[in-house]
Amino acid sequence: EKSGAKLAIYSLDTLVPSSIANGAFIATDDITLAAALREKAQGGYEYKKLWNYDIVNREEDLTLAPLTAQLALAALTDIDQREEAMKKIQTIYLDRLSSNRLIELPNASALVANPLFPIALVPALFCPKEDIYEALVDAGIPVQVGNKPIYKTTAFKDETLSLFGAEEVFKAQLLLPCHHLMTADDANLVVETFINVLETYSYRGCAF
Repeated sequence: EKSGAKLAIYSLDTLVPSSIANGAFIATDDITLAAALREKAQGGYEYKKLWNYDIVNREEDLTLAPLTAQLALAALTDIDQREEAMKKIQTIYLDRLSSNRLIELPNASALVANPLFPIALVPALFCPKEDIYEALVDAGIPVQVGNKPIYKTTAFKDETLSLFGAEEVFKAQLLLPCHHLMTADDANLVVETFINVLETYSYRGCAF
């Protein structure tokens, strides 16, 4: 029901402890105002095309959700068992992907238990990386990518700066799911889907 006000602020203090959630939410019918408020609350983080994001200002990110906090706390329980489960998934990835000519894998001795498994595409696949990412997501694989160099985002734009290592990682890296709830069958499905997608786009070639 419209109140005539530009926006309305509703407190969550009586429902959720403020220590694990934002203290309020805002309702407005003004699309422009809503977009500006959302951008500010997200620390200037703005999604572009799929994984290619932008940071358009330097505001603080205020978007920690209760679910995020609960998951973080839960992750501290049974940590040894979780690490063991993730290492088993890593082993499957290393065994099945080690001979693939289209990617480079991390050294097994350098890996630590992590819910994401890093692989690097060969330079020939830098151009179709967007298509590879989209195909994996469409197939139900929750793939992620490496961090975009911050100097390439709007808020920190610096045309004079170019860090080779940072830019190469952004062009090359894909992060496969490797969390403790995955089974061996899950990991093998990820591998099979990933290999099929790589082969589909292996003929593509151009500048990133």
